[in-house]
Amino acid sequence: MYVSAHSRWLHCVLQVLPMKPGDFPLHSNRSRAAARTLLAEKQSDCERREVIISNRADSPSATRWHLDVQTHSAVRVVSIPYGMTLEQGLRVIGGFSEKELSHAAECCPEPLQLGTTLMMQR
Repeated sequence: MYVSAHSRWLHCVLQVLPMKPGDFPLHSNRSRAAARTLLAEKQSDCERREVIISNRADSPSATRWHLDVQTHSAVRVVSIPYGMTLEQGLRVIGGFSEKELSHAAECCPEPLQLGTTLMMQR
């Protein structure tokens, strides 16, 4: 993680450990979810970056993923209302594991201020 004293940029590198379908009972919802996740990761095995902006929005939102085939990466913009914590905003948007959410809470525990810009890489 990198935090600059001269700006409001925060760079988080989140390591996500993959779940395997065999980690859960056969035919369970979790086993199916792990299989879908594994398939999705194989189909889009690319670096994902999210630019997080704190603004005057009413609720958290995220743009669609923009894929760059040449750099094998995906980028999207996430808007979180100021006064909300990073974890709260990411939880509302969805698609983040509990480990990622708790890491976000550790990195940025205070409510976001208006104009805060963060970069998250996973």
